[in-house]
Amino acid sequence: MILIADFFLDAISIYTVFLPILIPVMASFGWDPVWFGVVVTLNLAICTITPPIAVNLYVASNISGASMEEVSRWVLPFFAALMVVLVLVMFIPALSLWLPDTLGIR
Repeated sequence: MILIADFFLDAISIYTVFLPILIPVMASFGWDPVWFGVVVTLNLAICTITPPIAVNLYVASNISGASMEEVSRWVLPFFAALMVVLVLVMFIPALSLWLPDTLGIR
């Protein structure tokens, strides 16, 4: 749902609009809040490099002086890595929870 919202909103707006809706859903399903926060953050990181909003692509394009097409080509490996990490964290929650558990934070 967050990845689809990226077509219409930027990351801050998605946080503002969707988190008040999704946090009660998270609680009702019994999902871990730390895991949920990591999943939402990964989703929004992906949103910042995927069109049509792609705030980070615009920034990288303006700073480097390269075209959006050139910047997009260099971002593809990062996009693929973020998608793999998102899928892994979604299906193996221990990946995002081992550090808080190890440090005794959770």
